[in-house]
Amino acid sequence: MRKLAVLAFLGSAFFARAQDSPQSLLDQALRLADKYNWVDTRDLFTRAEEGFRISGDARKAFYARLGRLRSTMEERSLPALSAELEELLADPIILADAQLRLFALIVKGDVDGELDTDSAKRDWLAVRDLADRTANARWKNRANGELGFQAFLEGDVTGARQLVAGALLGAVASGDRPAQARFMGAIGTGLSFTGIYSEALSYLDRALAIAAADPEMGYQFVVLDGKVSALKGLGRTAEALKLAEELAARARADGKNVKLCQSLIRLARLAREQKDDQRAMDLLSEAILLAEKGDFPRLLASAQFLMIETYRTTGDLNKAGEMVANVANATRNSGDLYLIPDRLRTLALLKMDLGEYEEANQLLAEATDYVDAMLANSPNPRAKAGLVIAMSTIYSDHAGLLLRHFKDPAKAYDVIERARGRTLTDQLRSSSSATGNPSLEKEFTALRLKIASARSPAQIRQVRNDLFIRELGRWLDSTPPLANASESGGPVPLERLQGLLARDHVVLEYVLGKPHSYCLVLTKDGVSFFELTDGETINDLAFQYVEGLKKQQVGTALSKRLFAELLSKVPNLQSARRLTIVADGQLHLLPFDTLTDPRGQYLVATHTTYVVPSASALFALEAESRPKVAAQSFLGIGGVPYNQDALRVALTRGYEAGSLGNLPGSEDEVITAAGLAKTKGSTTLLVGTKATEGAFKGADLARRSVIHLAVHGVANTERPDSAALILLSDAAAREDGLLQFSEVLQLRLTARLVVLSACDTAVGRLQGQDGAATLSRAFLLAGARSVVSTLWAVDDTVSAFLMKRFYQGVVAGKDAAIALTQAKRDVIRTFGAKALPYHWGGFVLEGAAKPI
Repeated sequence: MRKLAVLAFLGSAFFARAQDSPQSLLDQALRLADKYNWVDTRDLFTRAEEGFRISGDARKAFYARLGRLRSTMEERSLPALSAELEELLADPIILADAQLRLFALIVKGDVDGELDTDSAKRDWLAVRDLADRTANARWKNRANGELGFQAFLEGDVTGARQLVAGALLGAVASGDRPAQARFMGAIGTGLSFTGIYSEALSYLDRALAIAAADPEMGYQFVVLDGKVSALKGLGRTAEALKLAEELAARARADGKNVKLCQSLIRLARLAREQKDDQRAMDLLSEAILLAEKGDFPRLLASAQFLMIETYRTTGDLNKAGEMVANVANATRNSGDLYLIPDRLRTLALLKMDLGEYEEANQLLAEATDYVDAMLANSPNPRAKAGLVIAMSTIYSDHAGLLLRHFKDPAKAYDVIERARGRTLTDQLRSSSSATGNPSLEKEFTALRLKIASARSPAQIRQVRNDLFIRELGRWLDSTPPLANASESGGPVPLERLQGLLARDHVVLEYVLGKPHSYCLVLTKDGVSFFELTDGETINDLAFQYVEGLKKQQVGTALSKRLFAELLSKVPNLQSARRLTIVADGQLHLLPFDTLTDPRGQYLVATHTTYVVPSASALFALEAESRPKVAAQSFLGIGGVPYNQDALRVALTRGYEAGSLGNLPGSEDEVITAAGLAKTKGSTTLLVGTKATEGAFKGADLARRSVIHLAVHGVANTERPDSAALILLSDAAAREDGLLQFSEVLQLRLTARLVVLSACDTAVGRLQGQDGAATLSRAFLLAGARSVVSTLWAVDDTVSAFLMKRFYQGVVAGKDAAIALTQAKRDVIRTFGAKALPYHWGGFVLEGAAKPI
């Protein structure tokens, strides 16, 4: 027995020594480091380095030293650490060993990533090149993702999206789960930065789920920090605050000063949201001290700019002014192009508070120039829209400054039009429809069909996961530059726009802001403006009013108040007959012609209104050359029998089935429209069981001058790509019956008119100066010249009546805007007091208003 005990003791001692051997320690540390878990490697690398130093193994000692430096980087001066790593890279041992050099470059890339974009980019390019030469596919793919982060900071949003999404797809294909979590988290954080919070949260939660399945991946500071931002954006402030406090406590306990600094800044932002400026300043003071001690330049700048904003809020302009000199030049010289515009805006707002308006104007002009440069390098519409969302307030603040303090509406027009409806305006100037990847959309449809036929929750989850991953392919779309890219982005000159306008035609371009909003008034004789109340008040009023209309309330008091705010100050309003609205904020969802003047008369009774994304888009749609329709022909689709198969497909995609009953009047509506249209070419009707998505897509759409869809529509204000028109599925054509936003973009249209007689087709996510992401906008992007759509669920009977009168007006030679206005007047005359704004006010025309 004693002999067995001795043997057991010796065995355990030997095992312990093996576990504590330098090689074992190094192997453990490298395994954790490969999973981005540097936090738990510090002791392992330190002990391994000491062991290899004693044994005289210089090569492995270098491995351990590099790992130790990386694991303790947040406790050191980052510039000094970067310089030390640069020296180590010149060591003969590292120069002669490709794998060791690769590890050294990875460590340096991480360090420089907190310091300087140019240096980090050089590091990761070197990693990618060396990984390629040594056939290390794992790190070649990872390096591409890291280069995507640097591209983002350089302002190359399209390149960043492609690199990071490509790296994530590569990680999925190779089974590299740590990289999957890292790049999913990065995409989620980027989406949150551009205000797409719900989609951001789905990426972040998936990243956290991957990490949770492997404890060795450690605590996910970066992903959780992104989740704090997404939760805050979704209004889940208590959850965001709790998580941010947890992050700060964990970083403090682990001695991770970079993470702690980040967490303190995040907590300060939340404190400002809660109007607790004193706590925000206390948190920022600690963050600034940490950043200065560790030479964390990016975090120092972030903390200082937030401190300036806090001083502004509390009215301490002197302290704010003292900080400006220290940070202004550092901002311009940082190389982080993406971060510069918003920081210049912060400086400009301070200058405005100090009454230094000319300096504020110069700073905002510089900020918009930076954004314009980034937009010019973003041919991908999705990337461009994301940029405009993130930078929208820069343009509205600049326009507000020019109007309030310089009384210069012409210059304000030039500024705001550089961002307004930018995605569509640039697309129109390219004289082509939206680009994309049709084969990718086919893959999505096939996966959606699999969901519909799945027989178990596990199958549905698997297919949805596949669909989620494949949707990243949209990020890889390398849209070519616009055909006349040299002209893109600049507003149409005022004099050219004025030449388009008739004497009774007024363009009203709204600019909502804080503390004041404005309306630019564009006429044949020039441009003027008037001031409105703050944007938050206008948005709240518009939202309340529309919600009331949807409940079939008249809302007279709100209607009159909105009329007084938005229209009563328009010069010579009574002599104008045509109003073109360029909306902002919730005004995108406001039916202007339902507003009532002081006498209680609807605007529709006296004026014709329609909407456009921008004044430049109006000019492109109505004045510039467009592709000619090859044949005058009508396509109508309606009378869809929404059977159980159609409802099941809709349900599996997350749509509400309770509101998807049959539309009894829709078949008669399209038949009547076809008879009235009397096109010279062919007429095609897809009704009943013929109303499939495959039949619609195969109906020679490029040769249709008028397209009319009387079907169910579903908006999605969080995920615009999921907004859809609901048709019948077509197994033979591999179509699921859901004509989604992203699929509409693939259509090639030359139609003069598209009528979406379906619910909520003018509703979508508000995207700052770029406008609303609606199904109506998707058809314009696909090449249609004008689209009639709806702001809410429309009444089937009234819709049929209104559409009949609309087409009668179109056939009589009236333009689409006048025809729609007169059809609404006919509804009011015919149905009298029963014709509530709910019944007719939801129909809007977007785009050109020339005779069809």
